[in-house]
Amino acid sequence: MPQDPAAAPALEHAAPCPAAPSGAPWRQSAAFAHLDRLLARVTEIPAAILVAVEILVLLAGVISRYVFNRPLTWSDELASILFLWLAMLGAVIALRRAEHMRLGFLVSLAPPRLRAWIETLATTAVLVFVVAIILPAFDYVAFQQ
Repeated sequence: MPQDPAAAPALEHAAPCPAAPSGAPWRQSAAFAHLDRLLARVTEIPAAILVAVEILVLLAGVISRYVFNRPLTWSDELASILFLWLAMLGAVIALRRAEHMRLGFLVSLAPPRLRAWIETLATTAVLVFVVAIILPAFDYVAFQQ
C-alpha cells in the first residue's frame, strides 16, 4: 500500500510519548533504568496473576451460587481482598508509567510553561498523600497482628 507523501512530515513533528524518559539526568542513568525494570517486574507480574485469580474466584462464586445453588461464603471476601491488592499494585503501575488519574484535558489546554508547573503540582500532591498515609498504614498493619 503506498504511503501518502503529505503524511510523512507530520510524523517527524509528532509529540514524544509521555512515558518517554525526560531530560533529567537521574532518569537516564543505568541504575535508575535497572530499578525501573525491577519495579516493573515486582508489580506487573503479581498484578497480572491477581487479575487471573480474581476472575477465577468470581467465576467460581457465580457458578456455585447460580448453577449449584450452594454459594461459597468465602468467595466474596477473597474477591474483595484481591481487589484491594490489585488496586494498590495498579496505582504503583500507573504512577510508574505516568498514566495515573488526572485532568489531562485541562492540563493539555494550559500553555507549556504552566503545564510543567501543573505536572509538578500533581506529582507533589501524590507524594504528599503517600507520605500522609504511610504512618497510619503502618499503625493499621501493626494493630492487625
